[in-house]
Amino acid sequence: MGSAAFVAPRPLVTTSSSRHRQHLPPLPSGFIGTLRTVFVTTRLQMLESTGLDAYMFVRMISMCFRVCAVLWLLAMLVVLPTNLVGSDEEDSFAAVSITSVGEGSNLMWVHTCVVYVVYGVALFMVYKLYLEVRATLRFLCCE
Repeated sequence: MGSAAFVAPRPLVTTSSSRHRQHLPPLPSGFIGTLRTVFVTTRLQMLESTGLDAYMFVRMISMCFRVCAVLWLLAMLVVLPTNLVGSDEEDSFAAVSITSVGEGSNLMWVHTCVVYVVYGVALFMVYKLYLEVRATLRFLCCE
């Protein structure tokens, strides 16, 4: 068995230099417009125009954005009201922090549960990204 049968490099996505970046929509100005373009652009458009490394980078950034959105929702809907209920202080930044919940209070369990939920959400998002990467690599190899 020769090494030539084992190593057979080839380009994963074939694009000509004249078609480079023709498939991507133009980026609008502003942060929100750029994020919208990231979520609207299809996998094939991105792979043909930018390549595999840029595609994986954008997928990772979008996954991080989704995780941060879930974290923000949990913080605003669960953690912040819990801290305000446990607070004895008024008109202070300490009223919205974990220090406002007294030592030994049952409200500390809310913070503990939120940490486990955040960990589970992050693991789920990373697993979804892994499945997407695996599907992308299969698509590119079996094309």
